[in-house]
Amino acid sequence: MEPALHEGDIVLVESVQSVAVGDVVVAIHPTRRQLRLVKRVESVDAEGVIVMSDNRAEMNATDSRTFGPVPLSDIEGRVSSLLRR
Repeated sequence: MEPALHEGDIVLVESVQSVAVGDVVVAIHPTRRQLRLVKRVESVDAEGVIVMSDNRAEMNATDSRTFGPVPLSDIEGRVSSLLRR
């Protein structure tokens, strides 16, 4: 999520019932469910939530280009605060 977030930053997450385009969310990784992803919401529709990395040029970025839409039930919440490390 650089440049918005940096490795080691701490985020506070609030539970939400819905998300909007532009929100930064914490989502359960679709294939490695023990991992959490912090991504920006690109779109929301009946299929789920499209989440994208802010740094889309990063070759190792993992987002909806790799795994498709994330079910809304796998969105754990919206980032509400950030503590820089």
